[in-house]
Amino acid sequence: MNEKNLFQKINEVKKQLLTANLKKSWKNKFAWYDYFELSDFLPFIVNACNEVWIFTSVSFTEEVATLKVVNCENPAQFIEITSPMKELELKGCNQIQALGGVETYQRRYLYMSLFDIVENDMFDSTTTEEKKVEIKKVSPEKSKQHLEAFKKACETLDTGDKQAVEDLLWKWRLLLPILQEEDKKELTEICVWIKELLDAKKEKKWQ
Repeated sequence: MNEKNLFQKINEVKKQLLTANLKKSWKNKFAWYDYFELSDFLPFIVNACNEVWIFTSVSFTEEVATLKVVNCENPAQFIEITSPMKELELKGCNQIQALGGVETYQRRYLYMSLFDIVENDMFDSTTTEEKKVEIKKVSPEKSKQHLEAFKKACETLDTGDKQAVEDLLWKWRLLLPILQEEDKKELTEICVWIKELLDAKKEKKWQ
């Protein structure tokens, strides 16, 4: 039998992931959806990569995070997936702890990108049928302030910056459940534009 090339081996791991029935251990309590944490899928991926003889490693510079995948049977054959590094401010954390958080997120997204690990669509997760969960809304004054701040962020958004777009989508998910109804309607109207950004992400227009 001919030796499989690197892309065939990666597809084999993807196939195994499809039937692995991995469980999502983390829950977003604001937008009512579950998502994968790195430890939910990395042990399986390590074992699967070992079976097909591919090696993966993640490295970081100040500018970029890189996931390198090497064919162990032909080390000259490899691919690299990159993601731009961004600062992350975490309350109660020092700079080293914040850096560790950034690197963990980067590892998670790099592996998910390589092996096409799919999570719920952020748009669908916040706009499908209403869940019977009591959400404490902010005051009318705070609701207006949050809405205006979000609209300003939309106006100044660099749509070519993947991390900036993802940060904005995250803010949108958190705001939608807590705003007053009149402000929530206006925020929902922005969802059309948000959905276009999500579609662009799916079509891999971002490098």
